[in-house]
Amino acid sequence: MLERLQIATAHLPTPTIDPKIISLNEEDTYRRRLQTQINHICQVLQHKLMFVLDDFDIVFKEGPLHMLEQFDSFRSDGNKGRLSYLIITKQLPTVLGRRFELEKRSKFYDLFRMNIFALTPYRRADAVHMLHYLNQQANAPLDRKELAQIHYLCGGHARLLKVVFEAWLKQPPATVDIVKYFADSPDIHQTCERIFIALHRQEREAAVLIAHNRQSEVNPLIVDHLRRRGLLKEGDSLEWFSPLWAEFLRRKRL
Repeated sequence: MLERLQIATAHLPTPTIDPKIISLNEEDTYRRRLQTQINHICQVLQHKLMFVLDDFDIVFKEGPLHMLEQFDSFRSDGNKGRLSYLIITKQLPTVLGRRFELEKRSKFYDLFRMNIFALTPYRRADAVHMLHYLNQQANAPLDRKELAQIHYLCGGHARLLKVVFEAWLKQPPATVDIVKYFADSPDIHQTCERIFIALHRQEREAAVLIAHNRQSEVNPLIVDHLRRRGLLKEGDSLEWFSPLWAEFLRRKRL
């Protein structure tokens, strides 16, 4: 983090390091230097600072808790309102951090417990824009009808859109049943499997049950979670965001 921060702020005046401060070990030295850099940016230079913590699942899962709490300490040292974090995980932090009771014991978790949002598939306009961009980059080999079919298959999921687009370029479907055609593709199966694995166990079980018309066995709270993720469409009907995803789930054994 310190190295990335120094690179990103290389154009700004640098902080003065007090040589009288004695650190106990290398980890403490690193933490103090990072805190000094943050305080300098937020308090002396009066800038706002955000750390983007991407793919943070393993950190919440492995900890240790005292290391996670340092993120709260950086902010509590006079930087409230100027230091923030954007944390991106595949699973809920509370599930990942059960081993050390993150929800009950972590002040860092308290910073964002009321601001956790699910990243849903693209809205139609954004998905169409992405497809047109991919098509332009490939010298526009596909027509509007073909792009519309890709959007129908993928329902706005960015990774699926890209994988299906590339598969269509390599070998356009030679069948009317385009759902089965692309569902049989190993690359597309792997993409759907990645989406599936990123769900919590209860969500995975519920998704397969719904796909096999056994929704009466599913907890309504789990259905709500799947809707908030954007995997189930809004409304009373249990319709999946993508026909390819629906076919993938139907092929899963109960």
